Amino acid sequence: MKVLILTIVFFYIFPIFPSFLPIPLDRVIQGMAFIYLGFNIRNSKIIFTNRVFWGCFLLSLSLLLVSTLAQLRNLGNMEFSIIKDSLNLILYLISSSFIVFLIKDNWKNFTVTTVLDLIVTVGLLQAVLSLTFFFFPSLFEYYIGFINAEANMGLIKRVNLIELRLIGVGNAFFNGVIKYGVIFIILTYLKYDERSFFKDRTTLYFVSYSLLLCAGVMTGRTFFLAIALSLLYFFGQESKRLLAFTFKSLGYGAVLLFFLIIIISIFSNFIDGNRAEKVKDFVFEIFINYEETGQLRTNSSDKTADMYVLPDNMKTWLFGDGKFMDSGGSYYKGTDVGYLRYIYYFGIIGTSVFFFVQYKIVNWIASFNYSKAFSKLIYFLFFWILILNFKGIAYLDQFSALLLVSLIISNKNRA
Repeated sequence: MKVLILTIVFFYIFPIFPSFLPIPLDRVIQGMAFIYLGFNIRNSKIIFTNRVFWGCFLLSLSLLLVSTLAQLRNLGNMEFSIIKDSLNLILYLISSSFIVFLIKDNWKNFTVTTVLDLIVTVGLLQAVLSLTFFFFPSLFEYYIGFINAEANMGLIKRVNLIELRLIGVGNAFFNGVIKYGVIFIILTYLKYDERSFFKDRTTLYFVSYSLLLCAGVMTGRTFFLAIALSLLYFFGQESKRLLAFTFKSLGYGAVLLFFLIIIISIFSNFIDGNRAEKVKDFVFEIFINYEETGQLRTNSSDKTADMYVLPDNMKTWLFGDGKFMDSGGSYYKGTDVGYLRYIYYFGIIGTSVFFFVQYKIVNWIASFNYSKAFSKLIYFLFFWILILNFKGIAYLDQFSALLLVSLIISNKNRA
């Protein structure tokens, strides 16, 4: 049963659309959730009578309303991207309820930490699968043949990038960096949670940290920001014993370096030297450019800078144009920058509502006072999302829904 639950958690976080199904797996999980909650009235009451759950639900509805109103400027050619994302937050709350009840019924001493441990576990599984695809491209080709071609056209057009970077199961490119970053920062927190499976297993912790670090940077260079946030979290937790932590960090650094050397050695034995050189140039491009030109830049960052195309009228600034994509299927106004895409869709007003909803949910999660370290983790995750939106579209919905529901159910369980 635990293996089945782990599989459900995996596809909740990393959904795919198999070619043999009419809908993607996240929709399958949502359907299972509605059936489960429909037949388990006692558990449903725990969720549907909770004030915070309803607050989150109503905020999601308000975001859905604002997203729909933005289409009044786009009648006859309506776009549903943001409307769908707003609706997804509501559905994530439902599927999270199903998942957390399954975890509670099958893990002894259930707490929110149990859920965090499972999130990290599926992240590690994703890292292993991604590295397997990287080392054995024939397996990746088999996976590509397994998923719905029309729904994954963007991935299929870029399959050649498996030569340079990691592509996993339902996890690739910028979206992959978002999720690896969240999981990596959660693992950082678990070092300070006595209830965590990873807490006192030092070897396991450093192997996991090294593996996620390698998987993250090989998925996208933006992950270096997640490493910086992880280190910042460590130093924040150790601020009262900074001198001792500084000396301890030398030991931690040596252990981490040891595991990284092992991973790199394994890496070099599986691919030819020419490919390894290309991967190194890709991953460390920003540092190579700094050494050669004195500038911290990559081709990707240059392209992002060119996408900072600001609205040219006050009406668009305030209310947006109701568009996410142009008629040719490209990014509207040629920009993939998260904040600008939201502004072009529903203006500063709608964008403010969108991020207020995200912040309010994060604040509710922190307000449960699970622990000071946990509350700090939640705000670090939110900050990670805010940073990422300077590059592309990023949100925390899957994880925030899972953590919010976990807190609601674990609090009720203790009562």
